[in-house]
Amino acid sequence: MYPSLICVFLCFCSVWTEGLYAQKQEKDQRTREDVFSSSPLRPYFRLGWNTLLAHPPELSTSVFPSLSYDGGLAWVIPISKYEGFTLAPSVELASRNFRFKEEFTLSSRDGKIYLSPVRDLVEGGLERVESSSYQLRTLCLMGELQYARSIFSGGDMFFIGLGAFVGRLLESRTTFHYESIEGIPVKRTVSQDYYSSKYPYGIQVKLGYAFISIFYRMPLSPLFGPEKGPLGLRTTFSTAGIHIGF
Repeated sequence: MYPSLICVFLCFCSVWTEGLYAQKQEKDQRTREDVFSSSPLRPYFRLGWNTLLAHPPELSTSVFPSLSYDGGLAWVIPISKYEGFTLAPSVELASRNFRFKEEFTLSSRDGKIYLSPVRDLVEGGLERVESSSYQLRTLCLMGELQYARSIFSGGDMFFIGLGAFVGRLLESRTTFHYESIEGIPVKRTVSQDYYSSKYPYGIQVKLGYAFISIFYRMPLSPLFGPEKGPLGLRTTFSTAGIHIGF
């Protein structure tokens, strides 16, 4: 809850700051370049889909329900020596969701992660499992180098960006929905240490036009700590989706 409130507060502050600058310009004449020159603070939002790249068969996930939500603030710094290049350090709050295909969930014991059937964790039994997922909340610092160029005279610019990030894990939890023997829908959430990487890091590339782009993000750190993943395997993932903002 607190990460979400902080994210909303940061975005509000940035939008308010940009609004003060934007009052000096005509709305129908604003381009991406105009915004850069008016306010260095840029809010952004990303919606992505997570895909596990290396994992036990039981840990396979459904791509479209496995969503990623990121929101943050970037500080845009034009590089005067090189036309079209900008640097953008940013801070962001990230939420990762992995929806399991099978009726399994994660459990931790003896310093390792195990895959456990949801049915084995519900006392008294259940009728059926609706869904099972694993969620992460992370605070990230990111640096990005971007090159932008206007293809059409006086219009917005096409751009490509390459960045690297490092983060701090704030929360890890599992959630599963099931129907009890009595036919009552039940939601159960367990927040605990699932030995997820405490300091995830990786790279990101994006390609876009004006304020919309597509991105691909690849953490170089494993999802779980060394030799902590299910069956002792090194589990990794990637995220691809849509970026709105800087």
